[in-house]
Amino acid sequence: MSMPFDEQDLLEMLTELEQRPTLSWLSGMIYEIAADQLLNAGELQSEAGVAFVQLMRAELRYHREVETIVDRDELDLAALGQLNRRHETALEHNMANLADTVAKTKVARGVRELGIAECCLRLGRLAPALDHLDRAIVDGVKGPLLHLAIGYAKYQNAIETFGPVDRDDEPRWQDFQVACLEAVTALEVGLGGGIDSQIFWWVATILNSAGFDDAAEESFNKARSAEEAEEANHMRWAEDTGLGEGELEEAAAAAERLPQITPLEERMLAEELRKPTVLRDVMGDQLEFGDD
Repeated sequence: MSMPFDEQDLLEMLTELEQRPTLSWLSGMIYEIAADQLLNAGELQSEAGVAFVQLMRAELRYHREVETIVDRDELDLAALGQLNRRHETALEHNMANLADTVAKTKVARGVRELGIAECCLRLGRLAPALDHLDRAIVDGVKGPLLHLAIGYAKYQNAIETFGPVDRDDEPRWQDFQVACLEAVTALEVGLGGGIDSQIFWWVATILNSAGFDDAAEESFNKARSAEEAEEANHMRWAEDTGLGEGELEEAAAAAERLPQITPLEERMLAEELRKPTVLRDVMGDQLEFGDD
């Protein structure tokens, strides 16, 4: 039986999740998109809404427990391993729960697909996750964040499928390049939605990793120009609304999304450690490994 909740509960959970260092950038986007859909359509108490909130609660408990284990004087890898196994079981349960919900509206169906996609992502099933993200678009989920999430996931899938790539292996390198261009195409659909600087930044990052250096530099320049335009728009909005300078700086910092580590670096580090990526997110500079 699910616990009662309202709009304020959802927003508080979303805020806490996004503040957790163990939450992936992609997961944060999916939660934000789904919450926006539920609130704007008044679907929070629908079956899909209840199932999605149950997933959020389970994930929040997991991230809290991970941080509790990592914050101990000595890292207990056995306890972390047990927690991760329980987490996988919980994800499977929540995914089945979402799949069994009766979704009577397009918004409910879209949120259901977003929740299933998130479960697949957390279980390391990138290809099925992308299928469900695409279905969310079919069900009417809109907005540049979703296209940013899909492009980012396609890039991760390219890395997982073909990386690490040896450029001397020409057929595999070309397949990787094609997969990267597909990710770029997915990202560019979100242009014009108010987050162009982030989209151009990721386009540049992906093109650079695929060896398209000139195109990457052009996209980096577009990202800088878009960022300047977005900052100017923020300033104009602040003047119109009377937002103070300190409040504006705080809002800009809160809205910052550009990560400090590329997806390729994250994947390489996770492979090197052969531990869940969450360890990198939690421990940061405490992780050390050799060059072998």
